[in-house]
Amino acid sequence: MNKNGYRHLIFDIDDTLLDFGSAFFLARENVATFLGVECSEEYKALDEKTGWKAWNEMRLDSTEEEDVQKHYHEYYYEYLRRHFKYLLEELGMKEDEEALVDCYLEAIASSASLKEAGTLDVIRKLSENYVIELASNGIVKTQMKRIKIFEPFVRKTYISEDIGAIKPTEDFFKYILRDLQCNPGECLMIGDSIMNDVIGAKKAGMATCYYNPRNKEVRSDCCDYVIDCIQKLLQIL
Repeated sequence: MNKNGYRHLIFDIDDTLLDFGSAFFLARENVATFLGVECSEEYKALDEKTGWKAWNEMRLDSTEEEDVQKHYHEYYYEYLRRHFKYLLEELGMKEDEEALVDCYLEAIASSASLKEAGTLDVIRKLSENYVIELASNGIVKTQMKRIKIFEPFVRKTYISEDIGAIKPTEDFFKYILRDLQCNPGECLMIGDSIMNDVIGAKKAGMATCYYNPRNKEVRSDCCDYVIDCIQKLLQIL
């Protein structure tokens, strides 16, 4: 046990440790290549429009809603199918939507760009004094491939599709606590989402650190720590 009382540091993956934007851009380019079209600004605009249309239809930002919590992964796959259905309609093309979903997910799985250049070194240093875990709302077959760079320093990874519950539900965080066989006060959750990472973990009794590189306005009492770069964890811990 460290002097601050934490034994476990639990990190969100996307846009905390890894840059999901880089993965998404690669996936978009790979889908365009699969379709045999140029990934032009016009194509990107169509892709963005159809993607957001499908995302909003499936309400995937509404992780506080019980229905979304219960069916999140089902809705996520449906979002991908609808996205590519709408994109193909805009392009006037006929292709197998499932093949595009596979192309997209394979590209996501192959991308492991760090959110910050020094992220891996920070995780390595913290692993000398803390037990490191990862926790993600995501798909097992993509996330497990993306996190291989962290494997030497991480004891366990918790992925919502595998657990059968998503952040910010109590079930997700209680699952982690049961698996770790520890008290909530021994855990510090670090992530970039106030709703999914901070509120969810706080309700489970964990300490929380909001990773806020864009310096968004945040209530001072919503979490235990706020950092704008991953290196600042070394000052806190």
